Amino acid sequence: MLELHDGVPLIDQVSNVGNIAHDGNSYRLYDNLSTPNRTNGTKFIDYTEAMEPKDRLQRARIDGGFPKAADAARAHRTINQHTLTSNENGNREISKKMAEVYGQAFGVSAAWILYGDTKNSLQGEVPLRGKVGAGSEVYVFDDDHPMDYVEAPPHATANTSALEVDGDSMFPVYEDRAIIYYSDNVTDPSVMLNKRCVVKLANGRILVKKLRRGTTDELWNLDSFNPAFPTMEDQIVEWVAKIDWVKER
Repeated sequence: MLELHDGVPLIDQVSNVGNIAHDGNSYRLYDNLSTPNRTNGTKFIDYTEAMEPKDRLQRARIDGGFPKAADAARAHRTINQHTLTSNENGNREISKKMAEVYGQAFGVSAAWILYGDTKNSLQGEVPLRGKVGAGSEVYVFDDDHPMDYVEAPPHATANTSALEVDGDSMFPVYEDRAIIYYSDNVTDPSVMLNKRCVVKLANGRILVKKLRRGTTDELWNLDSFNPAFPTMEDQIVEWVAKIDWVKER
C-alpha cells in the first residue's frame, strides 16, 4: 500500500516508489532506488501520468477538503455518494459530465481528472457558460461544451466560469454584454444572504439575483436588479455562487 505523507492511501503495489511531492495539480513520485552514483530521491516520475482517473478523483476529493465520499455528497447535492465511491473504486467509468461536477466541487479541471491534462487548466481564459437574459435568467448552452472562452479575471481558479449579460434586464446594475464571473457554488444559501449571486433553483433554473430570506428557513426570495421584474418569492434554492468579478464591455 502506497501512502501520501499525510497518511492517505492512494495506489496499491506501486513498485520502486517512495515519497510523494505535491505542487499544485502536479504530483511527483520519487524513485527510492539508489546506486553508488545517485542519492536517494533524485529521479522524478510525473504523478499525473502514474495515476488513473479514479486515483486522481480520489486525490482531488481529499485535497478539496472531503476525507470521505460521504462528506462530499453531504456538501454537494450534485454528488451521489454511491456513484462517487464506484467512480473512485474503478467499478464505474467517470463520465465527462460527472468529471465536470467533481471538478467544480473539488477545485480541479475535468480534464485533469479524466486525462491528467493540466494544459486545459487556466491559461488566461475561462469558459463562457451561457447568457443572462430576460428576468436575469441564465440560458446555459451546454454544460460539457462552453459556448466560448473569455479573458480570465484576477485571481481566477480552475472553477471560474463566466456569463454574458444579454440585453437590459439587469440595467442599471449591469449593462448589456457585461461579463459576470463566478467560481465555487455552495449548498448553503445563507452565505449569500442580501448579496448578489448566481442562483440555481430546485427546478433547474439558473438566475442572477439578490438573495433574501423567504417565509421559512428553506425558502428564499430573489430580488431583480431591474425594477421592471418582480421579486421571485419563496423559492427552493439548490446552490448559490458568489459573483467574483464583473467586466463591462
